[in-house]
Amino acid sequence: MAQYQVHTNGTIKSMKDYLQDFYAYKDVFLRFRASKVVKAAAKEAFRDLRKEHSQLLMSDKPQGKTSSKHRKLTQELRLETEELVHDFLTTRTNYNFSKMHLISHFTNQISKYGSLPQYSIEICEASHKPLKDVYRRSNYLNAIPQIIRTYTRVHDFSMREKNFQQWIKKLKAIPKEL
Repeated sequence: MAQYQVHTNGTIKSMKDYLQDFYAYKDVFLRFRASKVVKAAAKEAFRDLRKEHSQLLMSDKPQGKTSSKHRKLTQELRLETEELVHDFLTTRTNYNFSKMHLISHFTNQISKYGSLPQYSIEICEASHKPLKDVYRRSNYLNAIPQIIRTYTRVHDFSMREKNFQQWIKKLKAIPKEL
């Protein structure tokens, strides 16, 4: 029993199809996966190359070249710099982490066992609902004290209600004084 989803253009795609698409096009996003170390190294290489290019452009001016040739050289150097940074960010980065590999097993696991409740986020989301409701009732300015006051008030009222329910259970009959 495979899990399927109808795509916007009417085609039906399974999880395997989505994973195959990801693996086919993952290189497009590889530069955005670079670590801080790789980004810092790319920035340093960018600075060094820009320094070399500016020296080259300064030495190029006095030789009497026309401005169109100078612009062409500048454009070529800019493209070379962009290519260097792109290569730096993509060749030193990868998708080798456990989450990407584990996804490939999900289809078989779900078809064998169904969805696993220990991976459900419904319980966590449900526990945040009261706080989210109180936040929506605040004026969003200095919201934390308002949330605490409102949440405390709601909690106090619910505790009083529980106390009343317990007292009613203990009393066989409600006295006429109440």
